[in-house]
Amino acid sequence: MPVFQGVSIFPASNIWNARADSLPVDPNSDAIIARISEVYQAANGGNTPHLKVDDMIPWNVVDDSVTFVPLGGISTPESDPGLWPIPNSPLIEAGDGHCLILHRTRSMLFEIFFLQGGPGSWTGGSAAKWDLNSEALRPNGWTSSDAAGLPVLPGIVKYEDILAGSIQHCMRITVSPTMYAQYVWPARHYASHDTTANNPQMGMRIRLKASFDVSGFSPVNQIILRGLQQYGAMVADNGLPYSMEHDQDSRWDTNDLLALHNVPDTAFEFVLTSGLMQDPDLGLAVAIPPALLMTDQCSRSTPVPYGYHLGLVNGVFQEVGPVQYVNQVCTPEPDRTWLTTKPGGRNFQVWKNGALLVPNVDYVMGANPPRVIPLPAGTQWPPTSEVLAAFLY
Repeated sequence: MPVFQGVSIFPASNIWNARADSLPVDPNSDAIIARISEVYQAANGGNTPHLKVDDMIPWNVVDDSVTFVPLGGISTPESDPGLWPIPNSPLIEAGDGHCLILHRTRSMLFEIFFLQGGPGSWTGGSAAKWDLNSEALRPNGWTSSDAAGLPVLPGIVKYEDILAGSIQHCMRITVSPTMYAQYVWPARHYASHDTTANNPQMGMRIRLKASFDVSGFSPVNQIILRGLQQYGAMVADNGLPYSMEHDQDSRWDTNDLLALHNVPDTAFEFVLTSGLMQDPDLGLAVAIPPALLMTDQCSRSTPVPYGYHLGLVNGVFQEVGPVQYVNQVCTPEPDRTWLTTKPGGRNFQVWKNGALLVPNVDYVMGANPPRVIPLPAGTQWPPTSEVLAAFLY
């Protein structure tokens, strides 16, 4: 669970803190990626979209020493009422004028779109408040300081993430176009008049493919890219495709961040989060285990990302995300389920408690849903040398 300035950003069970590396790929992912690319290329001379983490959104940290003041000029009835802890000289985003305020004494988040004015005369376009100890979403149909009705601060890439060595939260991302009158949990609002098929919807989760090689990037950029592989990013607003923001920390090397332009749109995939939802009005997410690693009992624990793993979902074996292979020979052990695969192949068998869970059945990955194909009679499986992946129940 991410903690910034001593404040937990929503409960660990919140959708913002849910991993995405075990989520199934949206069957419409390729069509959505193609639609975004089509629109971008038409407006940009045939150039294709890419990842972008160039822009900055600053955030403010306050405590009870800051006085709560009125906020005028709110143009939408979907804003929260009351007073706001706006410091005398707040940090405000250039352009859209987002002002993000983390109240560390009260564990509250206050976000204002298009903040203008000064002490005694602050105005804003829309404004929203979040209790960071709560799972509550905004009322359905309400916007926030962001088009999707979601908070902005949880999804910004913060330099504190880099110092921690990993990003352990979902990020915020923009795309264009988005769909009219449609959005998916946990989004609460849409911001489009475009009804073209395959437009992405607010609230959708985007993930960097596990197969994308991040090794050629700088250590800082590798942290960002691994965060996108593990937690992904949520569609929160209209804007340049695959664009994210970092915070105002002076230690960012903006020239280094430009190297992320080398991540093409085809490196991304949309994934389904509907299986995480417990209540449409709450951000509470079902816990999904991350891609699993080989245990130390096999004398090696260095993962090699590739392919998928099977999981029991509602009693049915399904593809649930990337498996982390280890080139090591191991023996299935009690109370564990093992997946075995032919070297170089994508066909799996499932072992439990040292025996085949279903004898002579081969689960073939890549189908939707995965196909189940019997092996030829008399097939010896597994051979003496195999690549195994541990999947713990």
